Amino acid sequence: VLYLQFVAMQSNIAELPELVSFAAAHEIRGVTVTHVVPHGEGMRIQESLRQPEAAAKAAGIFEAARREAARRGVELTLPDPGLSPPLPGLDLCIEPWQTFYVKFTGEVTTCCISNRVFGDLRKERAIDIWNGPVYRKFRERMRSSRKPPECRRCHFLPQNVQFDDALRNPEIFTEAL
Repeated sequence: VLYLQFVAMQSNIAELPELVSFAAAHEIRGVTVTHVVPHGEGMRIQESLRQPEAAAKAAGIFEAARREAARRGVELTLPDPGLSPPLPGLDLCIEPWQTFYVKFTGEVTTCCISNRVFGDLRKERAIDIWNGPVYRKFRERMRSSRKPPECRRCHFLPQNVQFDDALRNPEIFTEAL
């Protein structure tokens, strides 16, 4: 099953309904949309949809994409248009239970943030990686108060709304699970 990931920014948001049509034409099951994570104030101002005018524009485009997805039978997962405050107390990421990312090398990671290698599709079957000891331990840590270090700093958790430069340090991904 193939899904597309779309990172929504001011510079590309207008392309979203067309991407939904592309997905339908190529028998891609769905499109998942996430907000861009600004890497600095300049990028936040230029690209983030989490500003009143940009959020209003995004809401209209999200609605157009939603209509196109319904018309074409494409699953569409949209984020909040941009201005809602994060839900208090929510500190669990569902990525380790729903997805895995495959790098061009064949290495598998749990998400777009973590560079922790969970397996290698050139050497292992996907199901064996998914159910393997590293993935299981990672999920266990995600459910605990002792989350993996990259998860504690991840901007997808509500308390972290901006990119943390510590995620650029490869050492953060070497802590034993």
